[in-house]
Amino acid sequence: MREATIITRIRELSRELQSRHGYTRNKLLDLLNEEKTVPATIFSTNLSPLRSLVTYLHDQQGQEFQAIAASIKRSYRSVWGAYHEQGLQATPTAYVIPLSIFDHKKSVLEAVVSHLRKHYQLRFTQIGKLLHKDPRTIWTVWQRAQKK
Repeated sequence: MREATIITRIRELSRELQSRHGYTRNKLLDLLNEEKTVPATIFSTNLSPLRSLVTYLHDQQGQEFQAIAASIKRSYRSVWGAYHEQGLQATPTAYVIPLSIFDHKKSVLEAVVSHLRKHYQLRFTQIGKLLHKDPRTIWTVWQRAQKK
């Protein structure tokens, strides 16, 4: 599809949302720029980081496995395989993790630790307490993430 065609289609959809549903231009821009996040405390369970993330997105936010796979850049099979029947309750936290940080280069835990360290400037002990992991484990994960 050509760029001009895509832009025309976006404009048509924008006008339709404004006329039928009363969206303002600012509301549309906010929706486009909104980044999906998850609470950092979902990673403090005994489940693996991937299983914790998938379980939270599926059970708490009602997302389908295909959508989860696309948002965290993992295969459908690995997302489906990571899911476990038991639910996961996340406690409220001041730290949120954007879904856009997940990719194939780093493990889920490496991405989470890197984000908490860089974005919130947390120390390894603070991240360890938040995720219920030993600070030495957090340091090791951080070092591996820095090499990637």
